[in-house]
Amino acid sequence: TMARRNARNRQPTPSPSPSPPHQQAPNPAGAHLKIVLQFRSLTPPEFHGTEGPEAVAEWIRQLEQNFDLLQCSDEQKYYPQGYRMRMEHAFWDLTQGTGTVEEYEREFTRMSAFAPHMVDTDLKKAHKFRDGLNHTLRMHVASQGNLSFDKTVIRATHLESYQTPNVSAPSAQLVQPISSAPPSSSSGKRKFDSRRDNRKGKRGGNDRRGERPFARDQFPKCRNCGRYHPGECRYTQRVCFNCMKPGHFFSACPEPP
Repeated sequence: TMARRNARNRQPTPSPSPSPPHQQAPNPAGAHLKIVLQFRSLTPPEFHGTEGPEAVAEWIRQLEQNFDLLQCSDEQKYYPQGYRMRMEHAFWDLTQGTGTVEEYEREFTRMSAFAPHMVDTDLKKAHKFRDGLNHTLRMHVASQGNLSFDKTVIRATHLESYQTPNVSAPSAQLVQPISSAPPSSSSGKRKFDSRRDNRKGKRGGNDRRGERPFARDQFPKCRNCGRYHPGECRYTQRVCFNCMKPGHFFSACPEPP
């Protein structure tokens, strides 16, 4: 009995069973980043929207081949929900800005894939594109009524071609009328002053309205002054040609001309 009791005491006590290892919850963001890095390491082809249909088909084929190599599921091939929401807001605020209609249409088509509910009909797509055009183009296109998307793009492109200045064409220059009057010293004065012209006519200036000019062969040539005039020559009378008074010449006449 004593021997059995000692044998039981010498038996090793069973060690406690190890606890199962702690499993970390999967990190969706980390898994997505890992797939993105692996995908970029395959140097996928790029598509800029300017290639033809054959290039598009080849681009899609190579992308699907890369996805098969990475064993991506259908859910992993799509953008995260947060990124899609940001792109949807960016498409909502998309406008033409300083770009051309062609550049705006290309970006519009690319970003519309993130908000298909905004362009699920051709009319909604045309109105969304029209509302993003610059003010002048938008007003002209809107005046045409409800156009299709293709006609909206064509009409906006056509109007833009008329607004773009043609640098090869000679620019029109305004021709200023030539005036016999001397240039004014002050830029604020009027080019034509009717009151000054009227005073000039009243004082016996050259602008004598209603009078016919004398013809050279109407009167004989004067032997004293060499001019053609009727009556007695004033040159022999020694009088002022302005006031018809003796004692001074025309240049020193006190009376206004």
